[in-house]
Amino acid sequence: KKERKEKFRDTYQNLLRVLLRHPIIVLLVIVLAFLGSYKWFKDEVSVGDWWGGWMEQQLYVRISMPPGTPIESTDGVINNFEEKVLEKNYEKKMKTEVSAEWARIRISFPPEVEFSYRPYALKEELIQIATNFAGISVYVTGFDPQSYSTSMTSGPMWDSRISFFGYNLKKLSEITSSLERTLKRNPRINDTRVVSSVWGWWGMDSFEYILKIDKETLGMYDIDLWYLYSQISPYITGRVRKLPIKISGKEMEISMKFPEAEDTDLKKLQDTLIRTRSGELLRLKHVSTLEERPIPGSIDRENQQFKQTLMWEFRGPAKAGQRFKEAVFSRLDLPPGFSASLEQTWRITEEEEKQIIFAIIFSLLIIYMILASLYESFIHPFFILMAVPLALIGVFVAFVVADQTFDSAAYIGVILLGGIVVNNSILLVDHINLRRKEGLSLLDAVLQGARERVRPIFLTTSTTVLGMLPMVLLKVEEGRRHIWSSLALSAVGGLISSTLFILVAIPIFYLYGDRIHTWAVDKAQEMKKAWKRL
Repeated sequence: KKERKEKFRDTYQNLLRVLLRHPIIVLLVIVLAFLGSYKWFKDEVSVGDWWGGWMEQQLYVRISMPPGTPIESTDGVINNFEEKVLEKNYEKKMKTEVSAEWARIRISFPPEVEFSYRPYALKEELIQIATNFAGISVYVTGFDPQSYSTSMTSGPMWDSRISFFGYNLKKLSEITSSLERTLKRNPRINDTRVVSSVWGWWGMDSFEYILKIDKETLGMYDIDLWYLYSQISPYITGRVRKLPIKISGKEMEISMKFPEAEDTDLKKLQDTLIRTRSGELLRLKHVSTLEERPIPGSIDRENQQFKQTLMWEFRGPAKAGQRFKEAVFSRLDLPPGFSASLEQTWRITEEEEKQIIFAIIFSLLIIYMILASLYESFIHPFFILMAVPLALIGVFVAFVVADQTFDSAAYIGVILLGGIVVNNSILLVDHINLRRKEGLSLLDAVLQGARERVRPIFLTTSTTVLGMLPMVLLKVEEGRRHIWSSLALSAVGGLISSTLFILVAIPIFYLYGDRIHTWAVDKAQEMKKAWKRL
C-alpha cells in the first residue's frame, strides 16, 4: 500500500517535471479550457433567474378559463390532459389543482424515466391536445426550452418584452407605437401588444367603444349633436327622462328605465332608427361609425416615470427570440429623458447582477489582503488566488452537464467557492515555502513541495465534494430541485476543476513568477546603484 502511494507521487512528480519545461503550452491549454467552457456555458445554460430550474425536470400544464367559468367546466378541460397521462404504462407522479377559472398539472418521473425519451414524447402529445382548444389559455412546458402556449382569445403568447420609461405619457406612447409598427413588418413577429399596467400581460384585454359622428353628413339632415344624443340616449342608458304625462288631470314629468338596456349590443346600436326634425327616419350607422380599441387596465409609474411595455410573440426557437430582442434593444435611439430596459421581475436585474459581481470581487480582495499579511508578500497571494479562475472552468462545465439554470443560488455558490478553493493553493504554496526555507533550490522546492502535498489536496477535495454531493442530488419532490442544489453544484464543479489544474498551474506560476520577481528586483537594484553613481 505504501509502495502504491509512493508510485503515485513519483508519477505525479515526473509529470510535473516535464510540464514545468513547457509552461507556455500548459498556460495555453488552461486558457483554451477556460474560454471554451465559458462559450459552452453561455450557449447552453440559462442565466439570471432568481430561483430557476425546477420546471426542467417535470412537465407542467396550465389552463386559464374566461371569467365566470364554473369549476365543472374547468375540470372537464383539464381531464383531457389527465387521461392522456394516465394512459402511459410507465411510472410517473401527477399532481392536479383545479379552481373555477384555472387548473394546472405537474408531472414528474423517477430517474430511469426522466432520462429517457418518454417525457419528451408525452409533452408532444399534451401539446397536440392543447391545440384542440380555443377561447382559453393553455400553457405546456418542461424538459426543454421550447414550450407551447395560447392566450385566452386563442391568440399569441407574448414571450418577448421591452419596458420603456418617460415623464411624458403621450411621447412615450408615440415611441412604443413607432417600434410596434416596425416589429409588425417582420415576418417572424406573430403579434404585438403595448400595456401600461404591470400585470397587463397576464389578464384579458379591456376595450372601449368610440362613436365617431360624421358632422358633415349630420348637417345634411339638419341635426345637431345635442339632438342626436337625445335620440340615442335611451338606447344606451335605458332611461327616458322628463317624460310629460297627465295623471288624474294633473300634469307631471316622470323618468322611465328599461332593464333590457343592460344587455344592449353596442354593435347593433348602429341599426337604431333616428327620427329627424322633419320626420324622416335614418339609421345611426349612416351618420356615425363605432370603433373598438384596447385600453390599459391601469397606468403605472416607477420613480415618477410613466411605464409602458411593448410585448410580442416571436416565431422561432427561444434562443433566436432572445437574440432578436437584444438586437432590437441595442438599436433603440430614444430622445433625452426616456429610457428602456430588458429587465424582468423574475430575473436578476443588471443592478442586482452588478451587486453580486461586486460581492465576488470584494470577497477575493479580502482573501488577498489576509494572505498578503500572513505571507508578508504581494506575489504569493496572487499565486494562491489563481485557483479561483481555474475553479470557474468546473462551474461552467458542471452546469452544462447537469442542464441546470444558473440562478442566484449559483452566484452565491461562486462566492462560497472563492473561499474554499484557495485552501488547496495555500497547502501547496505554504509547503513549497517551507521546503525553500530548509535550503532547497527553487526548482527542487517546487517539485518536492508539490509531490508531498498532492495526496492531502486530493483528500481534502474528495471529502468536501462527497459532503456536498447529497445537496446536488437533493430534491424536494420528484422533478423539483432543491434551492441549494445550484449552490452545491457550483462548489462541487469548481472544486474538482481547481484541484486538477492547481496541481499543475500553481507550481508553474510559482516557479516562473518567483524567477521574474527575482529578476525584476535585481534589475531594480542595479538601476538604483547606477543612479547613485550618477
